[in-house]
Amino acid sequence: MKSVQIIVSTYNGHQYLPTQLDSLLAQDVESLGIARLNILVRDDGSKDDTHQILEEYKKNYPGKVEWYTGPNLRSAKSFFDLMTRSTNFDYVCLCDQDDYWLPNKVSSAIKFLEHTENQDEPKLYCCRVTPVDANLEPLPNNIPFPPVNSTFGFRNALVQCVATGCGCVLNNQLVNLICKQLPEFTIMHDWWAYLCATAFGHFYFDENSYIKYRQHAGNVIGMKTSKIGKLKQKIARFTSIKGQISKQLLEFVKIFGTENSFAVEQARLMVQGKKSLLKRIKILKEIKPYRMLSSDTKVVKLIILFNLY
Repeated sequence: MKSVQIIVSTYNGHQYLPTQLDSLLAQDVESLGIARLNILVRDDGSKDDTHQILEEYKKNYPGKVEWYTGPNLRSAKSFFDLMTRSTNFDYVCLCDQDDYWLPNKVSSAIKFLEHTENQDEPKLYCCRVTPVDANLEPLPNNIPFPPVNSTFGFRNALVQCVATGCGCVLNNQLVNLICKQLPEFTIMHDWWAYLCATAFGHFYFDENSYIKYRQHAGNVIGMKTSKIGKLKQKIARFTSIKGQISKQLLEFVKIFGTENSFAVEQARLMVQGKKSLLKRIKILKEIKPYRMLSSDTKVVKLIILFNLY
């Protein structure tokens, strides 16, 4: 039987944490004989009742739920720390503290990945998520993201992450590739996983949704569902990551620069473009980075041209 570990990073999450943990414990992956399931939680310095909740679950589910605490690293580094403790599992699932997983979430992901080719290569799976409100009631999702039948790849990963963390499942090869040398800087852990998977392995997107993705005031990232909300979020994100795309790619080149990979060369050119207008023009002509929406791609082209990435 395969093994799978769900890793959760918590921070002042007492309000929704029990519901999420209950949904993880209700996964059917063991009853179907697909994989042995473990849950590992790292608390990122909570000041509320999160510790008490985690300790209660650990006592009630010995050997199934484990947790530890550490200094406040924030989400990305907290998840990387969890990954370093998950390198012996066949699969690792990323999990937020405030969502709700359908019982077949993990089993569906593993069955999906087990039917793909090249089992010894790094792989990242991500399913679509269903936005819900604080009470897990569905929200009107006027603009599905990513759009149906999108084209994924490293040229997209250069400038956008479409792998929503809570929907992600990494195979052992991808976890170990990431943990071989953790980045000192990355925009988010799921974006780093998407970069690594598209550069050195494979990324798979499942159009089916197995997650109720809770939207509330405390979300680290979240998903807007109205057109106006999407536009506001888009502007905020473009503004907030100014200069960070190139910084993330510089880290990627530092770690993987010796690899004989076309993706590494593309990342290197993106980094070099920060110092040369001619290089930036070459980026637009030869690499052609793109986002899921054509309107976003036009904006990205301007951001690259004016050296704001």
